[in-house]
Amino acid sequence: MPYAYAVVETALGWCAVATRGAGLWRSCLPLGDADQALASLQLPQTAARHADNSLLDRAAEHLIRLFQGERTCHELGLDLADETCFARGVLCQCSDIAWGEVVTYGRLAARVGKPGAARAVGQVMSRNPLAPFVPCHRVVGAGGDLAGFGAGLRLKTQMLKLESLKVLRAPNGKLAVVV
Repeated sequence: MPYAYAVVETALGWCAVATRGAGLWRSCLPLGDADQALASLQLPQTAARHADNSLLDRAAEHLIRLFQGERTCHELGLDLADETCFARGVLCQCSDIAWGEVVTYGRLAARVGKPGAARAVGQVMSRNPLAPFVPCHRVVGAGGDLAGFGAGLRLKTQMLKLESLKVLRAPNGKLAVVV
């Protein structure tokens, strides 16, 4: 399969997206520079910067608008063929979380028919190959705690605030989203 990629600068940093033909295959959250963003995708050496790929153009536009705080809707198609059945279910359910809303890890586990598998959902979220197209920043711990975000709680807070969600320090000292 031919791998193609695009790198784009957003208001929060550099992002990269890649496809191998069927849909978006990899993306990353904002990083400090274009080289870091591209390296984070761990593409094969045969990957090429896209010259004419409407999917990657639409994905790049989505990222620019998203990190400017614009509500976006994308019908880009996701390539989840490398994921396990459970992970595909979690990622698909996560992609359905609406702008400005949050869901707990436990609730997401229940949505995929595995109540009690909140930790397993957390593991899938930690390896999310398509953030922010699969908006794992909208998944929170019990009580709204901003638990576990590989890109850091600062970025998770920024992303939630872009969606007009209020993030405060809870009495226990943790950051939490107010719903």
